[in-house]
Amino acid sequence: MTTIKKSFFAALFLISLTASATDFKTIQSETKQIQNILQRTDFTDIITNTTTVKVNFIVNSHDEIIIVSTDNESLDQIIKDVLNYKKLDITVLKRNEIYTLPITIK
Repeated sequence: MTTIKKSFFAALFLISLTASATDFKTIQSETKQIQNILQRTDFTDIITNTTTVKVNFIVNSHDEIIIVSTDNESLDQIIKDVLNYKKLDITVLKRNEIYTLPITIK
């Protein structure tokens, strides 16, 4: 049952990435990679309604995502645990520049 629940919520997971002066279509590869990492996380015990969290992050010189901050205290630590130091295949994002990642979890 837990696997079905995880799959269901992962399928409903929506993610988008916005950054100043960067077109969404050009950063689609990085967005998909971050979405794939987050889809493996079960948020069902933490949230009950649709929730949007703004996550500020940078990409370090090793192409790893580093979470700077979030705007949701209850999800802050789990998002940091899941995303911090995960390696990305960087195509467009600039290293050491802060980006905002709005995450909507249904």
